[in-house]
Amino acid sequence: MTIAEQRTETPSTPALSHNTRKIKGQAHAWYPYSACGKTCTTRVHDESRESGSAIAARLAGLARLPLYIGAGAAAVALPQRGRSAMGPKIARRFLRSFGVEVVVDAPVRATEALRQEGVLIAVNHHTWWDVFVLASIAPVRFIARDDLAAIPLLGDVIARMGTIFIDRTSLRTLPTVVADAAETMRDGHNVVAFPEATTWCGEAHGRFRPAIFQAALDSGAPVLPVHIEYRNARGERTAAAAFIGKDTVLSSVWNMLSGRCKTVHVRLYPPLRSGVNAPGRRQDLAAVTHRVIFGDDGERDHG
Repeated sequence: MTIAEQRTETPSTPALSHNTRKIKGQAHAWYPYSACGKTCTTRVHDESRESGSAIAARLAGLARLPLYIGAGAAAVALPQRGRSAMGPKIARRFLRSFGVEVVVDAPVRATEALRQEGVLIAVNHHTWWDVFVLASIAPVRFIARDDLAAIPLLGDVIARMGTIFIDRTSLRTLPTVVADAAETMRDGHNVVAFPEATTWCGEAHGRFRPAIFQAALDSGAPVLPVHIEYRNARGERTAAAAFIGKDTVLSSVWNMLSGRCKTVHVRLYPPLRSGVNAPGRRQDLAAVTHRVIFGDDGERDHG
């Protein structure tokens, strides 16, 4: 059965939020949606932020931002070994310019899988910042929505990273995206996918769409489950970095600059291999991966 033939992804909520806004035309019945919105981001503005002098110092540090963007674009043109060395370093420096540190918790089997390359990294999705967080850990390529390419300056870097763009308004493009991802992994590159297909605040999360897991099955690549959590200065989970509701890129950047997010905790789990410790159907593989990351079997709402 092909991807196009099996369409069991009907969302329970037809309303269109920021995360399901029309990008190029009428949204289809399987268009990604999120339950997150204004109530999630309202709590963020109640959190303390750093002093004006600290924010000013960080703004001054952002004068180096064009250098990081230029270096990132140049690193993509390097041979594989050069990208492996430079890419994560540039991403870490980029995040530090916003006062954000990435903390990684990974078992040996997970780090070995990343070093061997050619894995499907399945991760929960909060924001466009996720791209730079994951790029700071290992050389990766992304499956990302095509409107990210329109972000000034950063969109060009995301495109140059070998990103596989997906038009979420058209189901007909999905088989091509799956095939491109499988080929990329066969060539030895790690591919990052966000199976929720849209962003959530972190308190709530979506279910995983199974289509992209077909790329792992077709290429024989393992699936590496990864969980991302953004935390404030008190070490509590925060939606400060989230790109939800009516958030804009500028409001997301300001939340980072103001110190409302201090660390990003990234948990890598042991890889799942079809026929070894994971099932061989994409629907089942998606469900198992979701259970590893979230500890449950489906969508979780707020509260």
